Amino acid sequence: MKKTVLILGLILSFNAHAASSGTCGTRSGEGTDEDPYVYADNCNWTLDESGKLTITGTGEMGDFEQIKIGEDDYITSAPWGTGITSVTVGDGITSIGKAAFDGAKNLSTVDGMNDVEKIKSQAFAYSGLTSISLPDSLTSIENSFSSCHNLSEVNLPNSLTSIPRALFWDTINLSSLTIPSSVTTLEFAAFDGSHITSLIVPATVTTIETAVFAHTPNLTSLVIEGNPEMIGDIFYAIGQEYNTVWGNTTPLTIYCLAEAGCEQKAEGTKANVTEYTKYDNRFYQIDDKLYATADLMTHGAACDNAQNCQDILDAASQGKSFEVGGKYYATLDLFANKKSCENQSQCEEMLSASKQNAPFIVGGRFYHSLDDFLTGNYEKKRIYTIEEAEKLSKKTGNTFKLRYK
Repeated sequence: MKKTVLILGLILSFNAHAASSGTCGTRSGEGTDEDPYVYADNCNWTLDESGKLTITGTGEMGDFEQIKIGEDDYITSAPWGTGITSVTVGDGITSIGKAAFDGAKNLSTVDGMNDVEKIKSQAFAYSGLTSISLPDSLTSIENSFSSCHNLSEVNLPNSLTSIPRALFWDTINLSSLTIPSSVTTLEFAAFDGSHITSLIVPATVTTIETAVFAHTPNLTSLVIEGNPEMIGDIFYAIGQEYNTVWGNTTPLTIYCLAEAGCEQKAEGTKANVTEYTKYDNRFYQIDDKLYATADLMTHGAACDNAQNCQDILDAASQGKSFEVGGKYYATLDLFANKKSCENQSQCEEMLSASKQNAPFIVGGRFYHSLDDFLTGNYEKKRIYTIEEAEKLSKKTGNTFKLRYK
């Protein structure tokens, strides 16, 4: 108890008056006045006045303590404190230490990490991190993002073979995620407490452990592409407390291969189970309808036939528009959401304008981007002068009609 109080005092001191530089390699010592922590000099850090932290060196970063300062609030014992706003991890550093940036509420971005192979427990827990792209060098990650309430975007690399235990616990702003095809195991409670709305479990996943999808109140669509071994109740607490903070607020539909056993696992979850098959091992089939991708299947966006499915994928990969059911679409996302163009020429104009970050008009409405078109965010009146119309026409190659106030 005496040691914990001493450490907490040191941490608060560091946070109020953080030093500007130091070492951060493997830790030795006991963290007392008589035997203070000593960090190896293979890892070094500098902190500027704006709160930008730079980590340099070679090899592993040391581990730090996670110190509880409130009912559900923690900070790190790292010498740079919690006032950091950004982090750059230089080449040569191979690990992010335990609780390294725990409680750094002002931290929003992390750059570099090109050689990082391991990210340890609680590394970014309770921080203000908003997005992170994990490097291809990464092979091991622990429950590093617990209670990252601002985290909304995570890019996982193809070097990972598992989504670890409680990785995304209490990530209330994380609504979507792509599981890499390298992943074979979803570990215990991997997504427990996250707010994902949809998820595709690739066929490479051979094991799904207990409570992986527990307490996911916004999960409405789950696609299980393969036939994984499901250990325990993987849907524990989904829909058990319907319309509560932990239960699903909207019905969940589980799409799975017939042999995957989803019906049994989904018992008591208030989930609908839709079985699908793979057509020619390429496309998704539900009854007599074919879908080019799993996402399009969950949106009910069917192809006309197998050749049409292939044409859709070919066109999308080339950045071209495509036709389905006599209607034209510029992208897969727009097709999934049934946002068609007026004709093929208009689709091509939209794609061309998008590549140039230029606006376009559909149905007399002015859109700044394809995302705006998808969400219906348009301007009814935008062009007021001949000069404006001519300028936009030259920039985009489209003809803009005059509109008056």
